[in-house]
Amino acid sequence: GAAGDVRVFRLYGALFFGAAGKVESLADEVPAGVRWVILEANHLLSIDSSGQNALETLGKELARRDIGWIICGLHRQPQQQLDPVATAHWPAPPLLLPDLPAALDRTQAVEAA
Repeated sequence: GAAGDVRVFRLYGALFFGAAGKVESLADEVPAGVRWVILEANHLLSIDSSGQNALETLGKELARRDIGWIICGLHRQPQQQLDPVATAHWPAPPLLLPDLPAALDRTQAVEAA
């Protein structure tokens, strides 16, 4: 997997009703040929239910295009909102990894497999 296969987006602040539309539309910013989207969440402080819904929608859209996705660097509150139990019913839940290097490693490992 070359770097061109991966797009990294950074999430900041609170992912709530006002910001949810931006997240849902991220899929539109992903060019053809990308295999992975990584959301770097080091600066994401909180998520509410509309933020969860926006991420679920984003995941669905990425899956439809056969693009894998990872959320990395989550703080405690957003992590609880997005843990595997919370996202179990999602059609395409994200991989959760501790940081960006781990996320990039995962995209390379999968490409090589």
